[in-house]
Amino acid sequence: MFEYMIRFILVASAFFFASMANLRAQTLPIDFNSSLDNFTGFGGLTFAKTTDPLDASNQVGEFRNQGGDPWEGGFIDPNSSMDIDVYPNYIMRFYSPDANQHTVTLKLENGSNPNEERSQSVTSMGWNSLSFDFTAAAGNYGRLTLFVDGGSASTGTFLFDDIHNGSSDSVALDTIYTQLVWADEFDYFGPVKPDNWFSETVPPQNGNWFNGEVQHYTDRTDNAVSANGMLTITAKKETYDFQGNVKNYTSARLNSMFSFTYGRVDVLAKLPEGDGTWPAIWMLGNSIGNSQYPATNPWPYCGEIDIMEHWGNNPNVIHGSLHTGSSSGATVNTGSMLASDVSNEFHLYSMNWSPNEISFLVDSELYYTYNPSVKNPDTWPFDDPQFILLNIAMGGVGGNIDPNFTESSMVIDYVRVYQGPGADTTVKVSVYDQLEEETQFRISPNPNQGDFELAFEDIEGSLQLSILNVKGQVLGRREITQKDKQRFSLDLPAGVYFIEATDEIGKAYKERLVISE
Repeated sequence: MFEYMIRFILVASAFFFASMANLRAQTLPIDFNSSLDNFTGFGGLTFAKTTDPLDASNQVGEFRNQGGDPWEGGFIDPNSSMDIDVYPNYIMRFYSPDANQHTVTLKLENGSNPNEERSQSVTSMGWNSLSFDFTAAAGNYGRLTLFVDGGSASTGTFLFDDIHNGSSDSVALDTIYTQLVWADEFDYFGPVKPDNWFSETVPPQNGNWFNGEVQHYTDRTDNAVSANGMLTITAKKETYDFQGNVKNYTSARLNSMFSFTYGRVDVLAKLPEGDGTWPAIWMLGNSIGNSQYPATNPWPYCGEIDIMEHWGNNPNVIHGSLHTGSSSGATVNTGSMLASDVSNEFHLYSMNWSPNEISFLVDSELYYTYNPSVKNPDTWPFDDPQFILLNIAMGGVGGNIDPNFTESSMVIDYVRVYQGPGADTTVKVSVYDQLEEETQFRISPNPNQGDFELAFEDIEGSLQLSILNVKGQVLGRREITQKDKQRFSLDLPAGVYFIEATDEIGKAYKERLVISE
């Protein structure tokens, strides 16, 4: 059974903190939003809190190397000891001001065993997600120390954020959704299924789309087509006349015919490339009005959830954002992370939406959670159903378009929606019903810790079972000939996986498997 961890809040009087000679910080994670999240510099390093250069609403930690001491750094003493027997992996975001190689070293000190340190090299400008593996070590530690370019006596200003130890109290989702209720696997050829998607082509603003975008959206297979198990949305440079309005770029914008309240969305995709491209996987409240529902609540009061946005002029930086009546446009609530080679590699873009918070993940790594302390129609229009949108815009926030741009595509392997207790599916179209009828096995319990049972229904012949990771890579296979309950034990790290059962005629059935800590 998955055990939810409770976050403890340290409460003390202002006098107590003011009188302490050496402040101690909150339990991890360290996100620099607390008055306690302060590092102490040594060897000349100065520490401060500053604004995220990519998100004005986010506060981060700043290390400024003065260059006088080759081992200048900063330390923090968390309020509880760091037990690497329980949580051996430390994760953080590091912002590099340039593309030069920098080495980030994390050192655990003041412990029951000798000090331990691990280093990671960074060669990308901007935010980078770093992971430090202490699996080979053991013990409890009371101090976390960071160095940038330790041993080199160099100057520089560097930023840190979201330092945590992979424990469920720092990175867990508050609700785990495991029941697949709607999906499009794009296992058909031609235009998208009209039962699944509506191609939106009519611009809302005097023949133009918002945000300074310069494309026309079409319903042609030139711009959106399903083939070979993939959906391909292509933005093209071409002259296109729609209702007497001529534009120089075309693309596609697809709205799901399925809407829901609370759940998880997983989309496995490769993104387009080139300055000016602006792909998005996102959601809008039904109340904005669409092909099925009348407009009753304008943007941004309807609520917008941006599961994934990528701007071609800022490659590999993925954004997850919320637009509400209290926060929209330039003041949007947002988070971001650096992913690898997003135009050539598939990544899993996910959003987990509960009645209490909305979280954003890339490849199942949580990087941003929205949970306003006061929830009202202005801050939280997220108790009403929303639908999914897939599109590539050109220009606007995507930046100036490369004059040599001809075309580029977003390739989507699948779109899947999961729900569970407390969630509400407000529209159940044919794909939902088909999934309910065709699912032939169940995982119990789910989530689990790698030990579970598969209960099979009446399927003739043998089954080939495959275990896959979130990128669709097969981790193992096994043939099943008996249809009664069977016990499995998998030695896999915590995370999200899929079990696929293929029958003798090649028909495949999938279920999502969650392995917890």
